[in-house]
Amino acid sequence: NIWHKFAVEYYRQGNKSNFRRILEEASDNFSEFAEQPDLDPKEFEKSRLEVLNAICADFILQFIEEKDQDHVEKIKEQVLKYLGQADRINAVFTGTWCCKALFEMADGKADNAK
Repeated sequence: NIWHKFAVEYYRQGNKSNFRRILEEASDNFSEFAEQPDLDPKEFEKSRLEVLNAICADFILQFIEEKDQDHVEKIKEQVLKYLGQADRINAVFTGTWCCKALFEMADGKADNAK
């Protein structure tokens, strides 16, 4: 997934805003990508999940670092939104389960993360 690779490279360079922007743009345009005639459905599913889980992981990091309780709740909503989207694509994808476990631990529910 080229968009995921670009986004990760921005992240590695410390440019988190472009990281988020690329991933969110890719996520918003999944339906356009799905119309490509030479698209492998399994690869497309994996690409979508990589993008959604990367966005989710970024929100989880924000959730961990945020101190303002009102903002924490807004971030939590975003985490749950992207986890839900990933689950609707493939409920047993390992990356999504890792994000869920990390979020449960970050939210103080380490027992649920097991």
